[in-house]
Amino acid sequence: MHPNFSEKIEILAGIRNTLTLAIYSPTIIIHMNNTLPDFFKSVLWSYDIALISPERDLRIILVQSINYGSWKHWQWLLRFYGKEGVRRALEYIPQSEFRPQALKLASLLFGVSEMRYVSRSTYIRDQKALAAAK
Repeated sequence: MHPNFSEKIEILAGIRNTLTLAIYSPTIIIHMNNTLPDFFKSVLWSYDIALISPERDLRIILVQSINYGSWKHWQWLLRFYGKEGVRRALEYIPQSEFRPQALKLASLLFGVSEMRYVSRSTYIRDQKALAAAK
């Protein structure tokens, strides 16, 4: 555990354009486990839910839950990552990954004032370049 036990959540840019959640609070760590509830199968239909990690796959979980999830998914996001954690993660994810209506609601609920703008074609080109560099 980190010696500073303040309830501080930092979003760190990770490798290959993913986000990693670093948590320095023993109260939050106790509630975190490495599995998602079964109701996430409906929004993560193209993924093997047993292999999804809430810590490692933050970006996938957020995008899919906000675009296709129900109120139950959004509540889980708040309980698990906290409002500040979700807000900071959303600021790093290009707005082109979200449906316009879902993005408006997420911005209001999570207090996101500004999101990154990346055109879809630029984002796809960058992803291909990252894959080729592996």
